[in-house]
Amino acid sequence: MNEIIFIMRKYLLLIIISATALAYWLILFFNIPLIHSLFNWFWFFKYKVLTNWWLLILNVIIIPIFIKFILKNKQRYILNIILLVLLGYFIQLSYAFLEGRGIDPFKNRLTLSGHSEYTRLAVNDTKMYDVAWHYEELLKSKKLGQYPNTKPPGALLFYMGFEGISSTFTKSNNIHLRYNNYITMLSWFFPLLSYLVLFPLFFLSKIFLSTEESYLTCLLYLFIPSTILITMHLDQVLYPALFITSLYLGILSFTKKSMLFGFLTGVVVYFSLYFSFSIISIIPLVILLGLMLYIGNDSLKSASRDYFKIIVSMMVGFFIFYLIFIIIFQYDFFKRFENAFEYHQTWKAWKTTFKRVAYFSFLNYLEFACWIGFPVFIIFILNSILSIKKVIKKSISKLDLLSLSLLIVFVLLALFGNTRAETARLWLFFVPLICMFVISELKKRFPNKFVEVLQYILFLQLITALFIKAFQDF
Repeated sequence: MNEIIFIMRKYLLLIIISATALAYWLILFFNIPLIHSLFNWFWFFKYKVLTNWWLLILNVIIIPIFIKFILKNKQRYILNIILLVLLGYFIQLSYAFLEGRGIDPFKNRLTLSGHSEYTRLAVNDTKMYDVAWHYEELLKSKKLGQYPNTKPPGALLFYMGFEGISSTFTKSNNIHLRYNNYITMLSWFFPLLSYLVLFPLFFLSKIFLSTEESYLTCLLYLFIPSTILITMHLDQVLYPALFITSLYLGILSFTKKSMLFGFLTGVVVYFSLYFSFSIISIIPLVILLGLMLYIGNDSLKSASRDYFKIIVSMMVGFFIFYLIFIIIFQYDFFKRFENAFEYHQTWKAWKTTFKRVAYFSFLNYLEFACWIGFPVFIIFILNSILSIKKVIKKSISKLDLLSLSLLIVFVLLALFGNTRAETARLWLFFVPLICMFVISELKKRFPNKFVEVLQYILFLQLITALFIKAFQDF
Protein backbone atom coordinates (compact mmCIF):
# COMPACT_ATOMS: atom_id res chain seq x y z
CA MET A 1 0.00 0.00 0.00
CA ASN A 2 2.81 2.39 0.94
CA GLU A 3 4.49 1.53 -2.34
CA ILE A 4 1.37 2.46 -4.29
CA ILE A 5 1.04 5.77 -2.42
CA PHE A 6 4.73 6.55 -3.13
CA ILE A 7 4.29 5.84 -6.86
CA MET A 8 1.12 7.93 -7.01
CA ARG A 9 2.85 10.88 -5.34
CA LYS A 10 5.77 10.61 -7.70
CA TYR A 11 3.55 10.49 -10.76
CA LEU A 12 0.79 12.74 -9.44
CA LEU A 13 1.59 15.36 -12.07
CA LEU A 14 1.16 12.82 -14.88
CA ILE A 15 -2.12 11.64 -13.37
CA ILE A 16 -3.43 15.22 -13.23
CA ILE A 17 -2.44 16.13 -16.79
CA SER A 18 -3.81 12.82 -18.12
CA ALA A 19 -7.15 13.37 -16.37
CA THR A 20 -7.35 16.97 -17.60
CA ALA A 21 -6.53 16.00 -21.18
CA LEU A 22 -9.11 13.20 -21.06
CA ALA A 23 -11.76 15.57 -19.71
CA TYR A 24 -11.11 18.02 -22.55
CA TRP A 25 -11.33 15.21 -25.13
CA LEU A 26 -14.72 14.19 -23.71
CA ILE A 27 -15.96 17.79 -23.82
CA LEU A 28 -15.06 17.96 -27.51
CA PHE A 29 -16.27 14.47 -28.42
CA PHE A 30 -19.69 14.80 -26.78
CA ASN A 31 -20.09 18.51 -27.58
CA ILE A 32 -20.51 19.31 -23.90
CA PRO A 33 -21.08 23.11 -23.69
CA LEU A 34 -19.08 23.50 -20.49
CA ILE A 35 -16.48 25.80 -22.02
CA HIS A 36 -18.11 26.70 -25.30
CA SER A 37 -21.12 28.33 -23.62
CA LEU A 38 -18.94 30.94 -21.90
CA PHE A 39 -19.72 34.52 -22.89
CA ASN A 40 -17.62 35.62 -25.87
CA TRP A 41 -16.02 32.21 -26.33
CA PHE A 42 -14.47 32.41 -29.79
CA TRP A 43 -14.55 28.75 -30.87
CA PHE A 44 -17.55 26.63 -31.87
CA PHE A 45 -18.18 22.91 -32.14
CA LYS A 46 -17.72 21.90 -35.75
CA TYR A 47 -17.57 18.23 -36.68
CA LYS A 48 -15.29 17.30 -39.56
CA VAL A 49 -15.19 13.96 -41.30
CA LEU A 50 -11.58 12.73 -41.26
CA THR A 51 -10.78 10.06 -43.84
CA ASN A 52 -7.01 9.68 -44.19
CA TRP A 53 -6.36 7.93 -40.85
CA TRP A 54 -3.29 6.22 -42.28
CA LEU A 55 -1.47 9.55 -41.90
CA LEU A 56 -1.76 9.26 -38.10
CA ILE A 57 -0.25 5.78 -38.24
CA LEU A 58 2.56 7.18 -40.37
CA ASN A 59 3.12 9.88 -37.75
CA VAL A 60 3.41 7.26 -35.00
CA ILE A 61 6.01 5.38 -37.06
CA ILE A 62 8.09 8.34 -38.24
CA ILE A 63 8.25 10.45 -35.07
CA PRO A 64 10.22 7.94 -32.91
CA ILE A 65 12.71 7.45 -35.77
CA PHE A 66 13.39 11.19 -35.90
CA ILE A 67 13.74 11.41 -32.09
CA LYS A 68 16.15 8.46 -31.97
CA PHE A 69 18.36 9.83 -34.75
CA ILE A 70 18.56 13.34 -33.29
CA LEU A 71 19.41 12.18 -29.76
CA LYS A 72 22.13 9.88 -31.15
CA ASN A 73 23.69 12.69 -33.20
CA LYS A 74 23.50 15.61 -30.76
CA GLN A 75 26.44 17.58 -32.16
CA ARG A 76 25.02 17.86 -35.67
CA TYR A 77 23.11 21.03 -34.80
CA ILE A 78 22.07 22.35 -38.19
CA LEU A 79 21.16 18.95 -39.62
CA ASN A 80 19.05 18.09 -36.57
CA ILE A 81 17.18 21.39 -36.62
CA ILE A 82 16.50 20.92 -40.35
CA LEU A 83 15.14 17.45 -39.57
CA LEU A 84 12.89 18.92 -36.86
CA VAL A 85 11.65 21.57 -39.30
CA LEU A 86 10.80 18.84 -41.81
CA LEU A 87 9.11 16.77 -39.10
CA GLY A 88 6.98 19.75 -38.08
CA TYR A 89 6.14 20.37 -41.74
CA PHE A 90 5.06 16.76 -42.13
CA ILE A 91 2.89 16.82 -38.98
CA GLN A 92 1.16 20.05 -40.01
CA LEU A 93 0.50 18.80 -43.54
CA SER A 94 -0.72 15.41 -42.33
CA TYR A 95 -3.32 17.00 -40.05
CA ALA A 96 -4.56 19.13 -42.95
CA PHE A 97 -4.66 16.11 -45.26
CA LEU A 98 -6.75 14.14 -42.74
CA GLU A 99 -9.82 15.75 -44.34
CA GLY A 100 -9.04 14.10 -47.67
CA ARG A 101 -9.08 17.46 -49.49
CA GLY A 102 -5.36 17.94 -50.04
CA ILE A 103 -4.22 21.49 -49.30
CA ASP A 104 -7.74 22.93 -49.62
CA PRO A 105 -7.99 23.44 -45.82
CA PHE A 106 -4.97 25.75 -46.09
CA LYS A 107 -6.38 27.50 -49.15
CA ASN A 108 -9.67 28.14 -47.40
CA ARG A 109 -7.87 29.92 -44.56
CA LEU A 110 -6.25 32.23 -47.10
CA THR A 111 -9.38 32.92 -49.13
CA LEU A 112 -12.38 32.67 -46.77
CA SER A 113 -11.27 33.96 -43.36
CA GLY A 114 -11.30 37.63 -42.33
CA HIS A 115 -7.54 37.78 -42.86
CA SER A 116 -8.08 36.85 -46.51
CA GLU A 117 -8.15 40.63 -47.00
CA TYR A 118 -4.35 40.46 -47.09
CA THR A 119 -4.18 37.93 -49.92
CA ARG A 120 -6.78 39.82 -51.97
CA LEU A 121 -4.96 43.11 -51.44
CA ALA A 122 -1.71 41.47 -52.48
CA VAL A 123 -2.97 40.79 -56.01
CA ASN A 124 -4.82 44.05 -56.65
CA ASP A 125 -3.40 47.20 -58.26
CA THR A 126 -1.88 48.61 -55.06
CA LYS A 127 1.91 48.70 -55.27
CA MET A 128 4.36 47.76 -52.54
CA TYR A 129 5.90 51.21 -52.96
CA ASP A 130 2.59 52.88 -52.07
CA VAL A 131 2.07 50.66 -49.02
CA ALA A 132 5.60 51.31 -47.74
CA TRP A 133 5.49 55.10 -48.35
CA HIS A 134 1.81 56.02 -48.03
CA TYR A 135 0.28 53.52 -45.61
CA GLU A 136 -1.68 56.03 -43.52
CA GLU A 137 -3.10 57.76 -46.60
CA LEU A 138 -4.24 54.44 -48.07
CA LEU A 139 -5.92 53.52 -44.80
CA LYS A 140 -7.72 56.86 -44.59
CA SER A 141 -8.96 56.46 -48.15
CA LYS A 142 -10.26 52.97 -47.17
CA LYS A 143 -8.40 51.31 -50.03
CA LEU A 144 -6.89 48.65 -47.73
CA GLY A 145 -10.03 47.32 -46.07
CA GLN A 146 -10.45 46.71 -42.34
CA TYR A 147 -7.72 44.46 -40.92
CA PRO A 148 -4.67 46.52 -42.03
CA ASN A 149 -5.95 49.38 -39.86
CA THR A 150 -4.82 47.47 -36.75
CA LYS A 151 -1.41 46.53 -38.17
CA PRO A 152 1.84 48.16 -39.25
CA PRO A 153 2.62 48.01 -42.98
CA GLY A 154 5.01 45.05 -42.70
CA ALA A 155 2.18 42.50 -42.46
CA LEU A 156 0.65 43.51 -45.80
CA LEU A 157 4.07 43.94 -47.42
CA PHE A 158 4.94 40.38 -46.36
CA TYR A 159 1.96 39.02 -48.29
CA MET A 160 2.66 41.31 -51.24
CA GLY A 161 6.28 40.19 -51.36
CA PHE A 162 5.24 36.56 -51.79
CA GLU A 163 2.71 37.57 -54.45
CA GLY A 164 5.58 39.21 -56.31
CA ILE A 165 7.52 35.96 -56.20
CA SER A 166 4.49 33.97 -57.34
CA SER A 167 3.68 36.34 -60.22
CA THR A 168 7.21 36.06 -61.64
CA PHE A 169 6.51 32.38 -62.25
CA THR A 170 2.88 32.80 -63.34
CA LYS A 171 3.57 35.56 -65.90
CA SER A 172 -0.13 36.09 -66.64
CA ASN A 173 -2.44 39.08 -66.78
CA ASN A 174 -5.33 36.91 -65.65
CA ILE A 175 -5.90 38.01 -62.05
CA HIS A 176 -7.83 34.84 -61.17
CA LEU A 177 -5.00 32.60 -62.36
CA ARG A 178 -2.46 34.76 -60.53
CA TYR A 179 -4.51 34.62 -57.34
CA ASN A 180 -4.96 30.85 -57.49
CA ASN A 181 -1.25 30.23 -58.10
CA TYR A 182 -0.38 32.66 -55.30
CA ILE A 183 -2.68 30.91 -52.82
CA THR A 184 -1.31 27.51 -53.83
CA MET A 185 2.26 28.68 -53.28
CA LEU A 186 1.45 30.07 -49.82
CA SER A 187 -0.40 26.87 -48.89
CA TRP A 188 2.72 24.82 -49.48
CA PHE A 189 5.30 27.33 -48.28
CA PHE A 190 3.77 28.89 -45.13
CA PRO A 191 3.69 25.60 -43.14
CA LEU A 192 7.41 25.14 -43.79
CA LEU A 193 8.22 28.76 -42.97
CA SER A 194 6.35 28.50 -39.66
CA TYR A 195 9.00 26.11 -38.28
CA LEU A 196 12.03 28.28 -38.98
CA VAL A 197 11.51 29.52 -35.41
CA LEU A 198 13.26 26.29 -34.36
CA PHE A 199 16.66 27.77 -35.30
CA PRO A 200 16.62 30.70 -32.84
CA LEU A 201 14.68 28.58 -30.32
CA PHE A 202 17.38 25.92 -30.24
CA PHE A 203 20.21 28.41 -29.66
CA LEU A 204 18.16 30.32 -27.09
CA SER A 205 17.50 27.05 -25.24
CA LYS A 206 21.20 26.18 -25.25
CA ILE A 207 21.89 29.22 -23.08
CA PHE A 208 19.83 27.64 -20.29
CA LEU A 209 19.55 23.91 -21.05
CA SER A 210 21.65 20.99 -22.25
CA THR A 211 21.92 20.16 -25.94
CA GLU A 212 19.49 17.25 -25.56
CA GLU A 213 16.94 19.40 -23.73
CA SER A 214 17.29 22.10 -26.40
CA TYR A 215 16.41 19.61 -29.14
CA LEU A 216 13.47 18.34 -27.10
CA THR A 217 12.25 21.92 -26.58
CA CYS A 218 12.07 22.27 -30.35
CA LEU A 219 10.43 18.85 -30.60
CA LEU A 220 7.72 19.76 -28.09
CA TYR A 221 6.87 22.88 -30.10
CA LEU A 222 5.92 20.65 -33.03
CA PHE A 223 3.25 18.96 -30.90
CA ILE A 224 1.40 22.06 -29.72
CA PRO A 225 -2.16 21.93 -31.14
CA SER A 226 -2.15 25.66 -31.97
CA THR A 227 1.04 25.36 -34.01
CA ILE A 228 -0.42 22.38 -35.89
CA LEU A 229 -3.91 23.75 -36.51
CA ILE A 230 -3.83 27.58 -36.44
CA THR A 231 -2.27 27.79 -39.86
CA MET A 232 -1.84 30.35 -42.64
CA HIS A 233 -1.75 33.33 -40.26
CA LEU A 234 1.39 35.36 -39.62
CA ASP A 235 0.76 34.80 -35.90
CA GLN A 236 1.90 31.22 -36.54
CA VAL A 237 4.04 31.63 -39.66
CA LEU A 238 6.25 34.61 -38.77
CA TYR A 239 5.72 36.19 -35.35
CA PRO A 240 7.14 33.36 -33.17
CA ALA A 241 10.43 33.53 -35.09
CA LEU A 242 10.62 37.33 -34.73
CA PHE A 243 9.82 37.15 -31.01
CA ILE A 244 12.32 34.40 -30.18
CA THR A 245 15.08 36.02 -32.28
CA SER A 246 14.56 39.35 -30.46
CA LEU A 247 14.58 37.61 -27.08
CA TYR A 248 17.71 35.59 -27.96
CA LEU A 249 19.63 38.73 -28.90
CA GLY A 250 18.36 40.53 -25.80
CA ILE A 251 19.54 37.74 -23.51
CA LEU A 252 22.94 37.65 -25.24
CA SER A 253 23.19 41.41 -24.64
CA PHE A 254 22.83 40.98 -20.88
CA THR A 255 24.74 37.71 -20.40
CA LYS A 256 27.71 38.91 -22.49
CA LYS A 257 27.33 42.54 -21.35
CA SER A 258 27.56 43.47 -25.02
CA MET A 259 26.40 46.84 -26.30
CA LEU A 260 26.72 45.50 -29.86
CA PHE A 261 24.17 42.78 -29.15
CA GLY A 262 22.10 45.43 -27.39
CA PHE A 263 22.13 47.56 -30.53
CA LEU A 264 21.18 44.55 -32.69
CA THR A 265 18.36 43.75 -30.27
CA GLY A 266 16.94 47.23 -30.70
CA VAL A 267 17.14 46.92 -34.49
CA VAL A 268 15.47 43.48 -34.57
CA VAL A 269 12.74 44.61 -32.15
CA TYR A 270 12.01 47.58 -34.42
CA PHE A 271 11.76 45.34 -37.49
CA SER A 272 9.58 42.87 -35.56
CA LEU A 273 7.20 45.69 -34.63
CA TYR A 274 7.11 46.74 -38.29
CA PHE A 275 5.30 43.44 -38.90
CA SER A 276 3.18 43.18 -35.75
CA PHE A 277 2.38 45.36 -32.75
CA SER A 278 1.49 42.28 -30.69
CA ILE A 279 5.21 41.51 -30.35
CA ILE A 280 5.58 44.71 -28.32
CA SER A 281 5.48 42.53 -25.19
CA ILE A 282 9.10 41.64 -26.01
CA ILE A 283 10.10 45.08 -24.67
CA PRO A 284 8.90 44.66 -21.05
CA LEU A 285 10.07 41.03 -21.11
CA VAL A 286 13.65 41.96 -22.04
CA ILE A 287 13.72 44.93 -19.65
CA LEU A 288 12.44 42.82 -16.74
CA LEU A 289 14.78 39.92 -17.45
CA GLY A 290 17.83 42.17 -17.75
CA LEU A 291 16.95 43.90 -14.50
CA MET A 292 16.62 40.60 -12.67
CA LEU A 293 19.83 39.17 -14.14
CA TYR A 294 21.96 42.14 -13.12
CA ILE A 295 20.49 42.71 -9.70
CA GLY A 296 20.94 39.04 -8.90
CA ASN A 297 24.59 38.74 -9.93
CA ASP A 298 26.51 41.96 -9.31
CA SER A 299 26.86 44.77 -6.85
CA LEU A 300 24.07 47.29 -7.24
CA LYS A 301 26.39 50.03 -8.49
CA SER A 302 28.13 48.02 -11.25
CA ALA A 303 24.86 46.28 -12.13
CA SER A 304 23.11 49.62 -12.60
CA ARG A 305 25.91 50.90 -14.82
CA ASP A 306 26.02 47.79 -17.04
CA TYR A 307 22.26 47.54 -17.23
CA PHE A 308 21.95 51.19 -18.21
CA LYS A 309 24.55 50.79 -20.98
CA ILE A 310 22.76 47.79 -22.49
CA ILE A 311 19.34 49.44 -22.33
CA VAL A 312 20.72 52.61 -23.94
CA SER A 313 22.35 50.56 -26.73
CA MET A 314 18.99 48.87 -27.38
CA MET A 315 17.24 52.23 -27.50
CA VAL A 316 19.89 53.58 -29.89
CA GLY A 317 19.37 50.63 -32.26
CA PHE A 318 15.60 51.06 -32.11
CA PHE A 319 15.51 54.84 -32.57
CA ILE A 320 18.13 54.96 -35.33
CA PHE A 321 15.88 52.80 -37.47
CA TYR A 322 12.82 54.67 -36.26
CA LEU A 323 14.40 57.85 -37.68
CA ILE A 324 15.57 56.09 -40.86
CA PHE A 325 12.02 54.91 -41.56
CA ILE A 326 10.63 58.38 -40.91
CA ILE A 327 13.15 59.99 -43.27
CA ILE A 328 12.99 57.40 -46.07
CA PHE A 329 9.44 56.03 -45.84
CA GLN A 330 7.68 58.81 -43.88
CA TYR A 331 6.60 55.99 -41.54
CA ASP A 332 6.11 57.07 -37.92
CA PHE A 333 5.97 54.00 -35.69
CA PHE A 334 4.38 55.80 -32.75
CA LYS A 335 1.70 57.46 -34.86
CA ARG A 336 0.82 54.14 -36.54
CA PHE A 337 0.70 52.41 -33.15
CA GLU A 338 -1.60 55.07 -31.72
CA ASN A 339 -3.92 54.94 -34.73
CA ALA A 340 -3.99 51.13 -34.68
CA PHE A 341 -4.76 51.08 -30.95
CA GLU A 342 -7.63 53.56 -31.34
CA TYR A 343 -9.07 51.65 -34.30
CA HIS A 344 -8.87 48.38 -32.36
CA GLN A 345 -10.61 49.94 -29.36
CA THR A 346 -13.45 51.20 -31.54
CA TRP A 347 -13.71 48.01 -33.61
CA LYS A 348 -13.85 45.71 -30.60
CA ALA A 349 -15.96 48.18 -28.57
CA TRP A 350 -13.63 47.69 -25.61
CA LYS A 351 -14.53 49.35 -22.32
CA THR A 352 -12.16 48.97 -19.40
CA THR A 353 -13.91 47.97 -16.18
CA PHE A 354 -12.72 45.76 -13.34
CA LYS A 355 -15.30 43.04 -14.03
CA ARG A 356 -14.57 43.08 -17.75
CA VAL A 357 -10.79 42.84 -17.29
CA ALA A 358 -11.15 40.05 -14.69
CA TYR A 359 -13.55 38.00 -16.82
CA PHE A 360 -11.65 38.30 -20.08
CA SER A 361 -8.36 37.56 -18.31
CA PHE A 362 -9.87 34.25 -17.18
CA LEU A 363 -11.32 33.60 -20.64
CA ASN A 364 -8.06 34.40 -22.40
CA TYR A 365 -5.99 32.14 -20.17
CA LEU A 366 -8.50 29.29 -20.50
CA GLU A 367 -8.56 29.54 -24.28
CA PHE A 368 -4.77 29.68 -24.43
CA ALA A 369 -4.60 26.55 -22.22
CA CYS A 370 -7.05 24.64 -24.43
CA TRP A 371 -5.03 25.29 -27.55
CA ILE A 372 -1.50 24.69 -26.28
CA GLY A 373 -2.75 21.54 -24.56
CA PHE A 374 -3.60 21.24 -20.88
CA PRO A 375 -0.57 18.97 -20.19
CA VAL A 376 1.80 21.71 -21.40
CA PHE A 377 -0.14 24.53 -19.74
CA ILE A 378 -0.29 22.81 -16.34
CA ILE A 379 3.44 22.09 -16.33
CA PHE A 380 4.16 25.68 -17.39
CA ILE A 381 2.04 27.08 -14.54
CA LEU A 382 3.71 24.71 -12.09
CA ASN A 383 7.13 25.89 -13.30
CA SER A 384 6.07 29.53 -12.84
CA ILE A 385 4.85 28.89 -9.27
CA LEU A 386 8.10 27.15 -8.37
CA SER A 387 10.06 30.09 -9.81
CA ILE A 388 8.22 32.41 -7.42
CA LYS A 389 9.08 30.09 -4.51
CA LYS A 390 12.74 30.12 -5.53
CA VAL A 391 12.76 33.91 -5.51
CA ILE A 392 11.51 33.83 -1.94
CA LYS A 393 14.17 31.28 -1.00
CA LYS A 394 16.82 33.21 -2.97
CA SER A 395 17.91 30.11 -4.90
CA ILE A 396 16.79 31.19 -8.33
CA SER A 397 18.49 30.34 -11.65
CA LYS A 398 18.67 32.40 -14.85
CA LEU A 399 15.96 30.24 -16.39
CA ASP A 400 13.77 30.86 -13.35
CA LEU A 401 14.26 34.59 -13.86
CA LEU A 402 13.12 34.25 -17.45
CA SER A 403 10.09 32.22 -16.34
CA LEU A 404 9.21 34.83 -13.74
CA SER A 405 9.62 37.64 -16.29
CA LEU A 406 7.25 35.90 -18.68
CA LEU A 407 4.73 35.37 -15.88
CA ILE A 408 4.77 39.11 -15.12
CA VAL A 409 4.27 39.92 -18.82
CA PHE A 410 1.31 37.51 -18.93
CA VAL A 411 -0.28 39.35 -16.00
CA LEU A 412 0.34 42.70 -17.70
CA LEU A 413 -1.20 41.39 -20.91
CA ALA A 414 -4.32 40.36 -19.04
CA LEU A 415 -4.62 43.76 -17.37
CA PHE A 416 -3.67 46.08 -20.22
CA GLY A 417 -3.79 43.99 -23.44
CA ASN A 418 -7.45 44.86 -24.16
CA THR A 419 -7.87 41.39 -25.64
CA ARG A 420 -11.02 39.34 -25.49
CA ALA A 421 -10.70 35.83 -26.87
CA GLU A 422 -8.67 34.41 -29.79
CA THR A 423 -5.53 34.36 -27.63
CA ALA A 424 -4.80 30.90 -29.04
CA ARG A 425 -3.69 32.78 -32.16
CA LEU A 426 -2.71 36.18 -30.77
CA TRP A 427 -0.39 34.79 -28.07
CA LEU A 428 1.08 32.01 -30.16
CA PHE A 429 4.49 33.70 -30.29
CA PHE A 430 4.91 32.92 -26.55
CA VAL A 431 4.57 29.18 -27.12
CA PRO A 432 8.20 28.36 -28.10
CA LEU A 433 9.40 29.95 -24.85
CA ILE A 434 6.82 28.04 -22.82
CA CYS A 435 8.07 24.79 -24.35
CA MET A 436 11.51 25.53 -22.91
CA PHE A 437 10.11 25.89 -19.37
CA VAL A 438 8.10 22.68 -19.73
CA ILE A 439 11.15 20.68 -20.83
CA SER A 440 13.19 22.09 -17.94
CA GLU A 441 10.48 21.17 -15.42
CA LEU A 442 10.11 17.64 -16.78
CA LYS A 443 13.86 17.07 -16.61
CA LYS A 444 13.91 18.09 -12.94
CA ARG A 445 10.95 15.92 -12.00
CA PHE A 446 11.76 12.82 -14.03
CA PRO A 447 15.56 12.77 -14.47
CA ASN A 448 15.70 9.00 -15.09
CA LYS A 449 12.56 8.70 -17.23
CA PHE A 450 12.71 12.09 -18.90
CA VAL A 451 12.48 11.02 -22.56
CA GLU A 452 9.82 8.38 -21.84
CA VAL A 453 7.65 10.87 -19.93
CA LEU A 454 8.06 13.44 -22.69
CA GLN A 455 7.02 10.91 -25.32
CA TYR A 456 3.88 10.22 -23.29
CA ILE A 457 3.10 13.95 -23.17
CA LEU A 458 3.71 14.25 -26.91
CA PHE A 459 1.17 11.46 -27.38
CA LEU A 460 -1.39 13.37 -25.29
CA GLN A 461 -0.69 16.49 -27.33
CA LEU A 462 -1.19 14.70 -30.65
CA ILE A 463 -4.50 13.25 -29.49
CA THR A 464 -5.61 16.69 -28.23
CA ALA A 465 -4.81 18.17 -31.65
CA LEU A 466 -6.77 15.36 -33.28
CA PHE A 467 -9.88 15.97 -31.13
CA ILE A 468 -9.72 19.73 -31.78
CA LYS A 469 -9.35 19.02 -35.51
CA ALA A 470 -12.31 16.63 -35.59
CA PHE A 471 -14.77 18.39 -33.29
CA GLN A 472 -13.85 22.08 -33.24
CA ASP A 473 -10.91 23.11 -35.41
CA PHE A 474 -9.80 26.63 -36.22
